[in-house]
Amino acid sequence: MVGSLLGYLGFGGNRAAVAPQTKAVPTKVQSVRALPANWYTSEEMYQLERRAIFSRRWLLMTHNSRLRKSGDWLHYDIANYDVVIHKDSAGEIQAIHGVDALDIAKSDSSKYIHVRIDRNGFIWLNLDPNEKPEVSWEDRFDHIDEQTRFDQFDFDDYEFDHTWNIVGPFNWKILADNFNECYHCATTHPDLTTGLIDLESYDVYCDPKGDHIQHKPNTPEDFKALGQEICSTYCFPNVSFTVTKHFLFIQKFMPKSPKESMMYYEVWRNKHSSEEDFLLISDTYKRVMCEDKVLCERSQKNIEAGIFVNGELHPQKEKGPIFFQKRCREVVVEHATRERREGRKIGLQF
Repeated sequence: MVGSLLGYLGFGGNRAAVAPQTKAVPTKVQSVRALPANWYTSEEMYQLERRAIFSRRWLLMTHNSRLRKSGDWLHYDIANYDVVIHKDSAGEIQAIHGVDALDIAKSDSSKYIHVRIDRNGFIWLNLDPNEKPEVSWEDRFDHIDEQTRFDQFDFDDYEFDHTWNIVGPFNWKILADNFNECYHCATTHPDLTTGLIDLESYDVYCDPKGDHIQHKPNTPEDFKALGQEICSTYCFPNVSFTVTKHFLFIQKFMPKSPKESMMYYEVWRNKHSSEEDFLLISDTYKRVMCEDKVLCERSQKNIEAGIFVNGELHPQKEKGPIFFQKRCREVVVEHATRERREGRKIGLQF
């Protein structure tokens, strides 16, 4: 099964052909081949991603300000894995499998999920069933919470405001590809042509030793003076967070199947900000996300119609998607190779 899947992925059936690709992203202006179309449509691929990615990698979920008192809890569906994050009677934040597991977990330690809270209060989970996760948070996200651009913010000033979501007929990776480039922004997002970001110099920094992408929109000085400097970070595999002086925003791309995903949004406002300042950026983001949904629906239709098979990516304009897809390739192929070697499926099976 696994051997045939490796061939299906386009990496061939022998061991040499499936070694993870670790070659650096090209620096010369030459095209880079994108993931094959079947990575966006195959049920077999989706199940492999669930085992390789969503049950083994560190996933940014929310901020601890949403769990103020003992007994508070949140429920998430992560690639069809039911997860509950809660604050226990001792005031500790914990996570468990299943919405019905709160009582069961008291006597069944296997229900517990690995939790990490970073210096800014963001809650990370790792669903690895082992006692200790095979992938450490420090290995993939060390210093992500120490970005110097965060020095201007006090994360304790942000108060939870609301959530909203969009469910659409697209693979979760299309959402990630779309978010991590701004090639399309000038023609798709009218709000972003008003000077809020500098579209000509918009860039991303891809962590060469880890799993995050820092977006650098180069906010003009007049917008910075209004507290609208945008600091966005994408965390592999499926989450981004954005902070300005008035607004904190977490975006999660939650797969439901190979061809359906939920765009899940959590929004905080700075307690010192005016309603006008908060709504200016919050409403702008809501419009941009809805516009992105239309683009992603069209991209998925092109894939399913056979219009896109294995296209090319621009090494500068689309280096965010290149980095994201490279990590997908490495993680998935490494896991599939291991499953073939051990002759079994590895990861959560429910």
